[in-house]
Amino acid sequence: MAKLTIGLAGCGTWGLKILRHLVAMDVRVLGVDSSVEAQERALAAGAELVKATDDAWVEADAYVVATPATTHYAVIRDLLELEGSIFCEKPFTVDGAHAEELARRGAGRIFLGHIWRFHPAIGALRDIAQSGELGRIHGVRTVRANWTSPRRDTDALWTLAPHDLTIGWEILSQRLSPQACRFEWRGERVVGVDAWLGDEPWLTFQVSNRYADKRREVRVHGERGVAVWPGMEADRIEIYHDVADDATTGPELREVDFPPHEPLREELREFVDFVRGEGPAPRCSVLEGLAVVQDLERLRDLAERADGGGT
Repeated sequence: MAKLTIGLAGCGTWGLKILRHLVAMDVRVLGVDSSVEAQERALAAGAELVKATDDAWVEADAYVVATPATTHYAVIRDLLELEGSIFCEKPFTVDGAHAEELARRGAGRIFLGHIWRFHPAIGALRDIAQSGELGRIHGVRTVRANWTSPRRDTDALWTLAPHDLTIGWEILSQRLSPQACRFEWRGERVVGVDAWLGDEPWLTFQVSNRYADKRREVRVHGERGVAVWPGMEADRIEIYHDVADDATTGPELREVDFPPHEPLREELREFVDFVRGEGPAPRCSVLEGLAVVQDLERLRDLAERADGGGT
């Protein structure tokens, strides 16, 4: 039986991680990247072929798009002229009209790489929220911050915020309507976003490229307590239960371990199994990718209305 062949558009830092997982799954990878250095790294990591240009796409059973976000529309538009399913890293596009066009043309063929929906900590928080242990869930609060960003074609809204939107959806099992947003600007570039979505339950998040230390925190607030994943190094969830109305009485702590696994490998495995005919369609459909883009554009409109138009 012939090996599954996947065309990989983009062999940079993230594309190289994708490549290594695909090779470990016994997938034949054919790459496209304009950088000679990226081509050499991809070949060393197990790609069978890496082309220098995308003027004539390699023929493959399926495709993975890991190019800069601002190129996604053009790359996917070309790939839709070929046969095969397409897995695209977030964000789907950086333009709502482009996202609508591709979603219409690529229904059932395009799937999104929303990696945090596959993270074991987020799955554990979802299960806790659904278990009833915290009572009625008020909302989810997240922080995603670090210093600057290696991605220069987009800003903090497009680079960081898609993660927090999909974290909220995974835990709460629903999409929430954007309510308010403020941007922090550095010149003409958005470096921070504070956003609020929904009412009850709600999702609020802060993303920023202006924190000297890297921070990742997710909190689920319920009527009887709060469940917290305190950061990337933590291998358990902390659940703080309210024990009294007296402010001098501290909460009771229960810790929940979650089994570790590699989220990127999990989502790629889901896509590969689907293409091989060995599993269901990946959970992150093109419609989810479109919804993320639409919500980000709505948040941008709210922020620009709040600050009078920008910088």
